[in-house]
Amino acid sequence: MTVTKKANRHKFLPYFFILFLVVFTGCTAGKVKPVSDAYVPLPEKILDNITRAHQQRDTLQAVATIEVNSEKGRYPLKVALLLKMPSFLRVETIPLVGTPDFFMSLQGDTLKVFLPPKKEFYICRATAENLALFLPVSIRVEEMVPILMGIPLLPELLKSMEKSRALSAGNYYRIDLTSGDGKHQSLWIDRTTGALAKIEIFEDYRLLYTASYEEYSEESGIPMPRKVIITPDAPGKSGVVIRYSDIRFSNLPDTTSFDLAAPPGIEPIVLF
Repeated sequence: MTVTKKANRHKFLPYFFILFLVVFTGCTAGKVKPVSDAYVPLPEKILDNITRAHQQRDTLQAVATIEVNSEKGRYPLKVALLLKMPSFLRVETIPLVGTPDFFMSLQGDTLKVFLPPKKEFYICRATAENLALFLPVSIRVEEMVPILMGIPLLPELLKSMEKSRALSAGNYYRIDLTSGDGKHQSLWIDRTTGALAKIEIFEDYRLLYTASYEEYSEESGIPMPRKVIITPDAPGKSGVVIRYSDIRFSNLPDTTSFDLAAPPGIEPIVLF
């Protein structure tokens, strides 16, 4: 009788072993895997939910505390920001005492910088190389405003992509945007809130940097991250942490505020 009971128990062991393998491999085969359309919305639907509110209020005004983390140390900076999609930006430092010592404007393909302590006013093309002369960031100029506002680089990029797909990634949806010349973006969307959690920017399938978004709050009916973390994927590049306060959204049709003018008596220095 005892032998029969043991035999019966052993008879079920192979089934438990197979069940264990199915469960274990199913949980560890990969964190990101494609699933059917019944479980993952279309990429266009997910992205439309994020960008819809910004189409009505495309201008952001805020105070930002910026912390630059480099190999040489950490450098805090407090600035007033004015941003407007797709490529308008104005930055002014907010010093503890005295007047601002740094002004910068980005309008289309033109970058202007004024350094009052040196009485120098620069005009140059809006390229990543020229931007790096004044700000230690590893962001391409055309990506600057969307990244700072927590908006995917759309809709122009989505239209130019040959392929886009949404995948299940644990608590997130991941949307990959690719074209014939490589992978451009991976967007991570929180499945519960629908908020953009991070953007990974690629060039020829090589990761350039990641922008992560935290501490969301609703401002003027628009979900806005109060913390943005930009992490380059290259040694020697500076990471940046941005914390927003005094956030205000509006629809600013006039763009003259983004055209920084040279003060009287100062000859512009032209860089190209």
